[in-house]
Amino acid sequence: MRRLCADLLRGLRSQDTSSPSALFTALCDGMSKRNGRPVSHRLVKFPAGTVSGLWIATATRHLVLCEQDTAPEHQLVILGHEFWHLETHEGLSDTADAAEAARLLAPDVNSATVERIARRSTLHTHDQEEEAACEYFGSLLGSRAWPLLSSSAAEDAPSSSGLAHRIEASFSPRRPAR
Repeated sequence: MRRLCADLLRGLRSQDTSSPSALFTALCDGMSKRNGRPVSHRLVKFPAGTVSGLWIATATRHLVLCEQDTAPEHQLVILGHEFWHLETHEGLSDTADAAEAARLLAPDVNSATVERIARRSTLHTHDQEEEAACEYFGSLLGSRAWPLLSSSAAEDAPSSSGLAHRIEASFSPRRPAR
């Protein structure tokens, strides 16, 4: 895990990481070089109750779909999570058929197609250990790659940190008033 993370970060040195989208594209370029097939990402709206990320393999490329209605920091963690699935299962995943892949790789992703695949994906359960490893890698990559954004891009990106701080504070033990 650490080796993959270090390899991807090393590849960012000569890449544009001035915005979340540029950072995600640069990371996909690194995964493309690593496995010899193009890897691209797309932000999409997933149906409620399904998934927030999805890795789709075709005969010639990989596509990582990430939930569009979440903070860019979370999208980066989702991207990393799906990268770990790709890393550990490359060559083992079900590939999308040609018609399905054509729809997914088109500039405007058909929401019905995404919903069908997302629902199908929820039926293919991964064991808890594998999902924990994917979550760990996503968090590791996110914590190390996010700071590489220019400070203005990171500040301009909508953040969930205020919400996270309020949630964390709500779980903290309260001190009695004196």
